[in-house]
Formats: sequence, structure tokens, C-alpha cells
Amino acid sequence: MSTGAIIAVVAGAIIVVALVVLASIAARRRRLEHKRGEARDIRRQAQERSASADEMRAAADERAAHARRADAEARQQAAQAEKVSAEARERYDAARATDPDAGDAEDEARGLDEQRSPADGGADVERAAVPGDAGDAERPGADARDGSDQESLSRETRR
Repeated sequence: MSTGAIIAVVAGAIIVVALVVLASIAARRRRLEHKRGEARDIRRQAQERSASADEMRAAADERAAHARRADAEARQQAAQAEKVSAEARERYDAARATDPDAGDAEDEARGLDEQRSPADGGADVERAAVPGDAGDAERPGADARDGSDQESLSRETRR
């Protein structure tokens, strides 16, 4: 082979290698730009999901706060119902203490407890506890006694 032909082959090889390198660089740039576009889309979706999660978290926090308020209100109502129940029991005991025909305290207490229902929270306890005897507890001479005095009084009246 002649020197000119060798130089032409080498020059051609160099040009082919240069074209391959340039093509690979261009392909790499297109690949990177495509990946950058995908990354932008993924970031945008992540931001949307993050905003959605923040909204859901805020709604959940609001529901939790509402539930805490409702729970506190329910506890307060339960405490009020217990107070009304205790007052009704005291009035019932006072009425029973003044009524000479009062029956067994245990049976009456069970009856009182059966009349209470969780659905009404004991709101009707006073009315149900002393049907028709509400005025008796307010008669002059009616005295309020504690449970132990009531039991001993009840035992004495049974003898």
C-alpha cells in the first residue's frame, strides 16, 4: 500500500471515531435531558402529593380535635349525669326515710339502677327514681341520711 492510501485510511478511521464520539455525546445529552424532564415530572407529582398529604393531615388533625372536644363534652355530660343520679339517689333515700311504708332498700336500689339507661345518660334518673314521692322529700321533717343510716333504718323497719 502506498503512503497516501495509509494516510487516507488512518484519516478515515479518525473521522469515523470522531463521528462515533460525537454521536454518543449527542445521545448522552438527549438521554440526560429526557431524565431531567422525568425528574421534573416526578418532583411536580411529589409536590402535589405532599400538598395533598398536608391537606389530609390538617383534616385529620381537625377531626381529632373535634373528637377530643366531643369526648370532653361527653365526659362532662357523664359527670353531670352522675351528679344528677347522686342527687336523685339522695332524694330517693330521703323520701324512703320519711315513708313509713318504704320497702327493702336493696330491691329499690336495683330498681333504680335498672331504670337508668346508658342511652339517656341518666338524665331522667330523678324523675324515674321518685315517681310520685318527689313532694315527700320536701315535707317538713324529712331528713337526708347517708346510706349506712338508711340501711340500718330499713333493717329496723323490717323487724
